[in-house]
Amino acid sequence: MASNPTVVQPHAASVQMPSEFKTEYHPRSARATLYQMFDEFGITQEMQHAPVDEEPWRPFRSRGDFEFSEIALDAALNKSQINALLELISRIAQGQAQITLKNETDLSRAWDNAAAELTPFSKHEVPVIYKRKEQEYEVHTRPVWDWALDLLDNPLLAPHFVWDACRVYKHNGTDFERFFNEPWTGDRWWDIQSSLPPDVENAVPFCFILYADKSKLSSHGTVKGYPVVVRCANLPVDIRNGEGFGGGRVVGWLPIVPDDAAEEGKLGYTTLKRVVWHESFFKLLEHVAQHSKTGYSHKGYNGIPRWLFPVILILSADYEEQCMMSLIRGRGGKCPCPVCLVPLAELHDLSKSYPIRTVEEAQEALRIYGCSKAEGEQILKALGLRPVANVFWLILRSSPHDALSLDRLHSLHAGLWKHLLEELKKILDLSKQTLYPALNILMHRASPVGHQRFAWIGLDLHTERTLAAIDAELLVFDAELKVYTRPNEKLHGPLKGHLSPSNEWKGYRDASKFTRYICVILRLIHIIHNCIDRYFALGDGGLDEDIDVPVAFNGHVKLGSPVPPLDILGVESRGQTDRAFQSFRRKFSEFINNALPTYGHQLTSWLHPGDFKIHEHRYLKVTMSRLWTGGKIPTTFGATPKFHGRPRFDHALIQLTAEETAFVQLIFMFRCHISNLGPFEFALVQPYTARVGPRRTDSTFKLTRVKAVPRSSSILSRAVLVPDSEHQDEYFVVDHIDGDMFLRMKHI
Repeated sequence: MASNPTVVQPHAASVQMPSEFKTEYHPRSARATLYQMFDEFGITQEMQHAPVDEEPWRPFRSRGDFEFSEIALDAALNKSQINALLELISRIAQGQAQITLKNETDLSRAWDNAAAELTPFSKHEVPVIYKRKEQEYEVHTRPVWDWALDLLDNPLLAPHFVWDACRVYKHNGTDFERFFNEPWTGDRWWDIQSSLPPDVENAVPFCFILYADKSKLSSHGTVKGYPVVVRCANLPVDIRNGEGFGGGRVVGWLPIVPDDAAEEGKLGYTTLKRVVWHESFFKLLEHVAQHSKTGYSHKGYNGIPRWLFPVILILSADYEEQCMMSLIRGRGGKCPCPVCLVPLAELHDLSKSYPIRTVEEAQEALRIYGCSKAEGEQILKALGLRPVANVFWLILRSSPHDALSLDRLHSLHAGLWKHLLEELKKILDLSKQTLYPALNILMHRASPVGHQRFAWIGLDLHTERTLAAIDAELLVFDAELKVYTRPNEKLHGPLKGHLSPSNEWKGYRDASKFTRYICVILRLIHIIHNCIDRYFALGDGGLDEDIDVPVAFNGHVKLGSPVPPLDILGVESRGQTDRAFQSFRRKFSEFINNALPTYGHQLTSWLHPGDFKIHEHRYLKVTMSRLWTGGKIPTTFGATPKFHGRPRFDHALIQLTAEETAFVQLIFMFRCHISNLGPFEFALVQPYTARVGPRRTDSTFKLTRVKAVPRSSSILSRAVLVPDSEHQDEYFVVDHIDGDMFLRMKHI
């Protein structure tokens, strides 16, 4: 129901395509190409028949044993307390709970049995020779392959493992377009599976994701180490990135060579740190390295035997740790990229491509170094490599240079923003929101420096078109960067120093531009605080009103937070302060009498809503489908004059007709009972469909601008709109708030 008197007539639903998703499986899987509808995509037959664990308390002998042991642990009971409690329970339980424990020894045995079900940590001593003296470093590890076996033996996880590479496509109305949303949909998994021994039946990769980062091991920060976290890439993202079964686990703590001011900067000391790291990491991967060559036979819960070949698919780390993992010499080396051989002096030119680093190339350089240090050092120096054997070389198909890539978390969220906008870290998701208020002050005439292109690479799902768009935008950014930085011949100043806080902006020649830019940043702090407070109404959780039991309609939509009912005249009285409610009774009457018949409700006479009781709701929860992946997104909306002390009237993208979508602002959500037809739910909305002329800003930044009609339908997605301060009733669509909205806007 729109806020103007025009009644939108729903159109007949268009004919649905025979299939929306196509999945091509790797030839070695012997699986036919699969075509699926939207609601079927992502659901496999194995998931449909997932086993139910009838005895989740195992390895305890009964549920009563498990519950008692949990209570004993929570209460930190001592031996005498445990014995006394067991004696009491044995006398009074009388079959109400099956407790087989008789004494503390039984409980300890049960705990020991439970602990044996998971791989324990082990301590190792790693000997390393430095300056002709042997030094030992302590490593605590849980072997990665033993952790993998724990996952494989879990019947609740078994249906969710994905073994075969595939290429997935979604029909865009013209043809099938490929997209990438899980590791097994990428080319690397496909290539790895193609390289497995052809004579081994059902050979599949078991893919690991490893994360390592230097961290403090004590509250005082005096003890440091490298915690190593492992995840299984064969499990879906919501499982492997979760905190429950199948989520990431710490599998080791690698030692750090103590600081030595006298040795710092010397080649031998720098090499020692790398040797200790890689020798220690081997304790984690010892069995993985062996099985990567021979494979590991495993029979799943469905009885299908597979030969698993472990692979390090992804190495997740910031740049400092990437240097350690790839054994490059860092930003001071001649080739500072851990992935390719781009020379230091050519880092600024994004239009050029360079060869990818290879394991064979590094191994050959190290072999020459072993024969002749002088000759080998020259080759290693030219490649930007350290004279150390890489632990990942021991694992077939696991080149660290293929496994590494841009770390978005450290590079963007904690890198660029950390250095430039330290004070703004307090605001949630600032990097996604800053652009729009910035447009109101970084105008082309006022600040040519600030009026540069912004790029977004943080989508959680990519398609062939988005990847091509990123390649194109990188070239645009490259051209802008060259104009702004005026790079000198070697670019050592602006491109080496900009990563260091102490050398921030060193190399920029125009001091007035830099000063103006900083002033812009300071103004942004004030504007963004106001923007967040006013338009996003960040609070400490929930609506001010208690959310009642939601009212459900159409299965995926629920209303909540009701307020006392009003008659329709009481609603119309709001028109004194809000024009959207003027003539509410007449407009509502026209709407229901014209709209209800189109939805199959037969009317014998004109409905007069004068006696209707209007039950307002200020909370809406909608379970929506993602545009590409078919997954579900639970999303909440608010339409209330008071949300943590401020108005909150959310925006949404709705299906206006069968062929047309529109952005709207929710003004008034309500339900009412219509005689002889039952209860119905409605929303009064303000459409953002007014005609708006082109603006220079829109074409420059590739923005979508919408304008509200004067205030006088199924939801597709929640929307964030930011006002343009120079043009009344005009808004920018925040299309990169998440990947789904970005793709919807491209689709629209």
